[in-house]
Amino acid sequence: MLVDADTGVIQAMRQTTWPPGFVRRVAETVNRMLTSGYREQAHDALDAIYTRYDTSDRLVAERADITCVGGEG
Repeated sequence: MLVDADTGVIQAMRQTTWPPGFVRRVAETVNRMLTSGYREQAHDALDAIYTRYDTSDRLVAERADITCVGGEG
């Protein structure tokens, strides 16, 4: 399941298989986040993004490097 960390709302459940390229990008991103540790500057930059893009739809439409819908990447 993919859960929104702020609301606890389930955003997606694994009912289809993600394409390999999408899985690879997600895994790389998560690994980078886990190994980089907390940085105040990164936190502030992310906070600014959430302030600028007031909805998830806007954030995805205007900033996402990769998306996956219904098992298609």
